[in-house]
Amino acid sequence: MFNLFNRKNSDIDYYYASRLQGNALAGVDDVHFHPVEPRTARATLTYNF
Repeated sequence: MFNLFNRKNSDIDYYYASRLQGNALAGVDDVHFHPVEPRTARATLTYNF
């Protein structure tokens, strides 16, 4: 469940031209972003006998 509370945060923003089907051949300049991924932690427990 990413973005459960509709946060507007991003890890990094890029500004470049992109083109989708139906857009002008030159593309559209816009800000593209990589969303914030949840922070996680992992622990390992090892027992040798």
